[in-house]
Amino acid sequence: MTPDVTHPWLRTLLGFLPKGRPLRPTAFALRHRGILVLLWLHVPALAAFGVARGFGLGHSLVEGAAVASLAVVATLARGQTIRSLAAALGLVTSSAVLVHLWDGAIEGHFHFFVVMTVLALYQSWLPFMVALAFIVLEHGIFGALASSSVYAHAAGSSHPWTWALIHGGFVLVSCIGNLLAWRLTEEEALHDGLTGLANRVLLLDQLSARRSARGRLHDGHLPGPGRLQGRQRRLRPRGRGRAAGRRHPPVERAAASGGPARAARR
Repeated sequence: MTPDVTHPWLRTLLGFLPKGRPLRPTAFALRHRGILVLLWLHVPALAAFGVARGFGLGHSLVEGAAVASLAVVATLARGQTIRSLAAALGLVTSSAVLVHLWDGAIEGHFHFFVVMTVLALYQSWLPFMVALAFIVLEHGIFGALASSSVYAHAAGSSHPWTWALIHGGFVLVSCIGNLLAWRLTEEEALHDGLTGLANRVLLLDQLSARRSARGRLHDGHLPGPGRLQGRQRRLRPRGRGRAAGRRHPPVERAAASGGPARAARR
């Protein structure tokens, strides 16, 4: 069932959340470039950390290659959606690999919190929520299959999915500040910095929303092609070419014949 967004408390709650408007290409390119540098730095760093932890060169290179493959997609793919998704998955995969190489140490889990803060720079809900879902699923699945590489305590090994939800919840709560900053950034981008009035971007968004609302019927659906074609036929003039031009409306015919004053003299 779709939630009733007209309810006051729900409308107030949604008002605090960012809208997730796409960044301008120049802004996205700048932020994505910085995130890519961070992602690529994880590849040699994780491989070196694995060797230092005694996992062997081959095992460490495989762990680094998993992150490198996602970094390649984030570098070469086209479109903001694919590139941001690949970068988000690459960063949370780096967190999971770090926790694994650290034998589930709690200090390794701090990396997830840092990564979610970085991903808020995209100002997009899709990579943000995909990363959050990855954290919960990774903790639950690998916690059940190899608990010692995810959790460093017995409770996590006994109830991996419970602790997966606990970890995911804490990560989400820690992102409240990021979401508020994201929301404020969106507001600043929609208003003039000097006067505080709505700028062109906000006016266009409001105009588009009003056009969409006017185009809907009372039942909440857009008119079908058949109805639109029927309206076009009713609005289309019956005649064509010169024949249509010779057919005057009643007002024009009255004016051409002298109008109501001439009819009164008769």
